[in-house]
Amino acid sequence: MSERIAIVMSGGGSKGAFQVGALKRIYEAGIRPQIVCGTSVGALNGAKLAEGTPTVIQELEGLWRSLQKNADVLTWSPTFQDLFKSLGRLAHREVNDLDDLQALQGALEQALIRRLAILIGTGVAAPGIFGALLQVIQLLGLRRRVVDVVQAFSGALGGESLFVTDPLKAKILQYLDVSKVVTSGIELRVTGVDFQTGELVLMDQNHPDLTEAILASSVQPVFMEPRHPLAAARDHQVYDGGVREITPLQAAADLGADHVYMILAGSLKTPQVGPIKGIFPIIMRTIDIFTSEIARNDIHIQQEVNRLAALGRDIEEAMPPTRDVDDPVMRGVRTLQERPVLNRQPVNLTVIEPTFDPFDGSLDFDPVKIAQSIAHGYELTGQILGNGTS
Repeated sequence: MSERIAIVMSGGGSKGAFQVGALKRIYEAGIRPQIVCGTSVGALNGAKLAEGTPTVIQELEGLWRSLQKNADVLTWSPTFQDLFKSLGRLAHREVNDLDDLQALQGALEQALIRRLAILIGTGVAAPGIFGALLQVIQLLGLRRRVVDVVQAFSGALGGESLFVTDPLKAKILQYLDVSKVVTSGIELRVTGVDFQTGELVLMDQNHPDLTEAILASSVQPVFMEPRHPLAAARDHQVYDGGVREITPLQAAADLGADHVYMILAGSLKTPQVGPIKGIFPIIMRTIDIFTSEIARNDIHIQQEVNRLAALGRDIEEAMPPTRDVDDPVMRGVRTLQERPVLNRQPVNLTVIEPTFDPFDGSLDFDPVKIAQSIAHGYELTGQILGNGTS
């Protein structure tokens, strides 16, 4: 009986480019999966891989190389777009993103000074009722713009996310052929977290809306809007599966995998950095830390399962051959071999982990960095397969 192979891919946003290079090298080595499991960006890469066509790797690489800027994946949510517009009206300049906000303070000061000068000039040049009327108009205009900013800020804080994933959905619809995923014979599992129950959700290749399932697996809380892929509970918000499980090893083992190639998007080691300032850098650093910790725990649990299963085999070999198979000790030894911890099965595990990270956070879709990450994944995986490292 041939070995049942699974490819499991973690989340990591733009860092998922590394997985593309790794997959390219794996396929060149003639390795083909019967099972594909992914979380977040690993779900996106995994769904495409599950098409199972001869050109799937080239098409997946083409998808990634088509990304030229962050706006190809995400756009600001309507509430934040309203906030930027109201700030722009107050400062008399166009504001579209956070980069524009950096110069906003000076522009606001200049706008307010200009308003004050107009008020003073009006009072001097046009005294009396007419001048007073002009000043009232100026003050009312300024008040309206300030009120607009306050209302827009309140709306942004009450919204569901900073960004919306409309561009990402368009990319999925452009590059993914769901009909091929359904008929390829590859078992696909993508993960999400139901925010109403807190439970992990597994969605397969037969999901009635696979695009929605992939998006649900990919949307990071706060940063992106929730999705609603659960037909039985449409009001439930589903977010990135990485909130609970970065690398869905359990799903691969439950599907009968003998050998799992786990491709991580980010390193298990959290690199040391200097002082971090700013809300967004701090949030991204937090995500990197808990992501690497969850991935480490996933791998360590599987390694412990494998160790205990091997121990069970050693015990069985050391026992007298005359021992009855229904003996309680023998049953315990078999359990130790088959599902020793947390009802998990032992699998042969090959971990492919990047040692080079060119990205400035997981939402950095710079095409140069994407190309570097793909190349790194290809080169490193070649070394691992060549060395037979597990």
